[in-house]
Amino acid sequence: MLCVYLFIFTAVSLSLSAAAIPGVERPPADCERPKNFPEWKSKSLVEKINLRRWLMVQGKQKNGPLESYLPVGENVVEMLSTNLPSQTSEERKLSQKYSSEETF
Repeated sequence: MLCVYLFIFTAVSLSLSAAAIPGVERPPADCERPKNFPEWKSKSLVEKINLRRWLMVQGKQKNGPLESYLPVGENVVEMLSTNLPSQTSEERKLSQKYSSEETF
């Protein structure tokens, strides 16, 4: 019986979500030009992701607010952007920073 109710609930939900709202006209999509993501935001995002990946490979990536660390990553590749060179200086900076410190 529960399956029947679940099926009916799903069917009603899907039909309501696809239906147009009466009295509301949606504007046409603006497909003539793509939305541009700023280059500085893209660079910043990729650098932050690569930093976290690098820390995970080193075994120094914290597990959220906990005092523990994530397991060491294997086969983790660096993310690249069309705006970034293939090698960043981020790893060198981090390596120098963390090699002088005993604890993270």
